Amino acid sequence: MKGITISAMILLGVALTVALLVSVSPSVSGDEPSVVDLSYDYDAEDLSVTITHPVDNPNVHYIITVDVWKNSGSKVQHDYTSQPDKTSWTYHYTITAENGDKLSATATCNEEGSLTGQMTVDHTDQSMDLSLTPPGTVIDENITTGFTLRVESGGDPVEGATTDITADLGGITGVSELGGGDYQFDYLSPEVESDQGDTIAISVSKRGYTTTLLERDLTIHNILADASKVNMTVSPVIVSLDEGTSASFTISVESEGSPLEDATLTVVPVYGSATDVLEIGAGDYDFSYTAPDVNGNVEEQITIGISKTGYETSYQSINFTILNGADTEHKICIFMLPETDVIEGGDVVNVTLLLEAGCEPVSGVTVVVGHSFGAISNAVDNSDGSYDFTYFAPEDKEGEQEVITISVSSEGYRSNEKEFNFTIIHTIPPVETGDLDGNISEGEYDFMTSFGGGNFEVHWKIEGDEIAFAWLGKTTGWVSLGLDPGKAMADADMILAWVDNTGVIHVVDAYSKGPTGPHPPDTNLGGTDDVLAFGGSERDGITIIEFRRKLSTGDQYDKDIPSTGQLKVIWSTGPSDDFYAIHSGSRVGSGILVMDTGESIEEDSSDIWPVHAAFMSIGILSMLTAFYIARFRNKEKWWLKYHRTLGLVGSGSTILGLVIGFYMVEDATGDHIRVNHAIGGLLAILLAIITPLVGLLMFKYKKQIKIMKQTHRWLGRVTILMMIIVIITGLQEAGVI
Repeated sequence: MKGITISAMILLGVALTVALLVSVSPSVSGDEPSVVDLSYDYDAEDLSVTITHPVDNPNVHYIITVDVWKNSGSKVQHDYTSQPDKTSWTYHYTITAENGDKLSATATCNEEGSLTGQMTVDHTDQSMDLSLTPPGTVIDENITTGFTLRVESGGDPVEGATTDITADLGGITGVSELGGGDYQFDYLSPEVESDQGDTIAISVSKRGYTTTLLERDLTIHNILADASKVNMTVSPVIVSLDEGTSASFTISVESEGSPLEDATLTVVPVYGSATDVLEIGAGDYDFSYTAPDVNGNVEEQITIGISKTGYETSYQSINFTILNGADTEHKICIFMLPETDVIEGGDVVNVTLLLEAGCEPVSGVTVVVGHSFGAISNAVDNSDGSYDFTYFAPEDKEGEQEVITISVSSEGYRSNEKEFNFTIIHTIPPVETGDLDGNISEGEYDFMTSFGGGNFEVHWKIEGDEIAFAWLGKTTGWVSLGLDPGKAMADADMILAWVDNTGVIHVVDAYSKGPTGPHPPDTNLGGTDDVLAFGGSERDGITIIEFRRKLSTGDQYDKDIPSTGQLKVIWSTGPSDDFYAIHSGSRVGSGILVMDTGESIEEDSSDIWPVHAAFMSIGILSMLTAFYIARFRNKEKWWLKYHRTLGLVGSGSTILGLVIGFYMVEDATGDHIRVNHAIGGLLAILLAIITPLVGLLMFKYKKQIKIMKQTHRWLGRVTILMMIIVIITGLQEAGVI
């Protein structure tokens, strides 16, 4: 019995040992995937993960997770409840990767085992070619020029690229993609005192392509006030030219009725080539043009520039179609005169069509003229390839786009159709002299009040359901009046006006969308221009604007003007004709008009600015005195005590000045960081806090006292300099200097 017990114990020990060894021995299984293979489609941003995992039942034994990651980034886990095949299959995952990135994927079996596959992305970016039209390099000041940027790679257009376009001096607006590899933008040339260079810098980038740069150097031409105007005519006038053929042109140039000789002319075609311009005398200049071979018809534009000292630089374009021989044998080409983008509502326009085939006029063609609105007469064949019809522009379609469709057909020729687009406009008729003539005569208006110490006068008179306003602003720039504003300029019904350098009067019915603008014209917002008539003048440093409108216009972007009671107004003037300039100091203000008595109340949200200026002045004076004591009286026993006290007083006064300035801006517009004075003030406050703090701490951390003392000294000097700059810019904003 004892032997049996011992044997049983031995057997039990062996069993326990085997079980223990089995439980602690490393797992060895053939269930992990045998292959995890990765491939990457760069253009589609698609990672393909091919997994080989042989099983009998893919719904019971399967790959339960696939973890995907890039480089050392976080893993993205994808969970599965079965595998799509018993042996091998491919999963696809969207991931953005660049050349050189390391992609990894780990496939894990639901029973046991996993395998990781890796790859490195190998991709070479394609190059891009950039071209810019028009090709001219000389642009007059204060004009907007439209440019088209062409982006190609290996001759194919590149769409969806990101463009970064800047100019050193001018402005860039309206950047947009046209499609087919073309992008457009507008360049606004600056005002210059003399001819000056500018550079347009263009950067184009797109994933999979090398970022490409292009620069266009420009000369901004100053238009002298006494420069003589130049006129040019080009002959012959052509509407088409066969590919591979040449044509000779004569440019006749005159100024004030006399031929202009010894001028410099440039001729720049878009597609073809032109010879140098040759002067032949009596104001005439010749050049020859050769059309290139084209695939299909191409619209050519030749830009002609003329310049001469003492004369305005002038440009003119001639446009025609380069005809592809294989495409035009039996095709009728359509041209319409006059070429125009706008037509005045109510006008009757006589239109001529020119029809050609193979550079020869075509008669006897059936012409069908379609249109969106308005009225059109039947086309009359003049038997010389020209056809006349009349277009009657409607008066009630202001701002709408008219599309005229010309369809032509004739036996022996291929039919053709072409659209011509233009906008219906409405011009306010000029005001008769003696009514709103830019002069304010005695008794012309019932009421008058002034604001801003006489810098701005408002005159008004109510007649029935209309009101006539006149403003007098002491400026040669723009003047404006806002009616019934909310906070600052928000929701104000605004009239913006100026007299330009040529004496033309501009009056804009606008609406302010926010406390500091913008204030686009009502017509841009879907409203109407409700100025019935206007006049103006500019002389002796004073601009006068007169206009008339309804008390209630019915336009959602206009405010009703009461015939009695109070009307809150804001006013402003600018130093130039650019009414987007920032308003400041005596050039902006607000008040209340009592419409039936002529009384007024002038408001001034900035009446506490002297307190703000006083605290800032105390701050700078205290800091300057503290600096003087530390620099020149540091041998005195008392110097540190007074230096420290004055430094703290200066910092405290500066902080109080900031709090008051914050209140002033919040009360006025709420737009705090808008001008240099505000930015400088914020920096000055930070320095005013840090400088004394470093000075106090250097006595606590004596081991670093040497470097902290140097830091404290330089911070003090920078703080004083910044405070001086802030005070100067503040006085400029207040209109003091």
